[in-house]
Amino acid sequence: MAADHPFANKPSVSIEDLGGQPVGRPVGLPRAIEHAIIPPATPSGRPITRVQDVTSPNEIFALVSSGKIVHPTVESMIDLYPRPGVRFVPIHDMPPLPLGLIWLTSNESARIRALADLAREVGPKPTRPKQRARPRARGSREHRLPDPIRRTRPDEPEHAV
Repeated sequence: MAADHPFANKPSVSIEDLGGQPVGRPVGLPRAIEHAIIPPATPSGRPITRVQDVTSPNEIFALVSSGKIVHPTVESMIDLYPRPGVRFVPIHDMPPLPLGLIWLTSNESARIRALADLAREVGPKPTRPKQRARPRARGSREHRLPDPIRRTRPDEPEHAV
């Protein structure tokens, strides 16, 4: 959020605080992923209104720093996109955002397989029982690691605005 936003100096905010706040609408992002990052509504049902199409992190942070939107994101963005005029405030009650490696088999290569093998070897191990695999749509050509990477450090909050 913008450094002068009313919530900018809070130690953390709730998902409920996002209700009534203007947020960006990521263009080209599958709806399920968009809703995992930016839920359509708060738990009490207040809408989280998308007011502006956004196509890149640079565009998002320009809109955030100007006070036009707030934007939920993951904490690692602090190091990737430091910006003057932007405050990252943890969202203390947002569910963890599962992360994983995914690719199309049509683009598979030895380098992709090597990266996947390395991620399996060094990545965090699952902390919950494996879920039964859902059947894929006929003709689906998607692969992903069986164990999504959930956190880089156990004490790292999953989301921030």
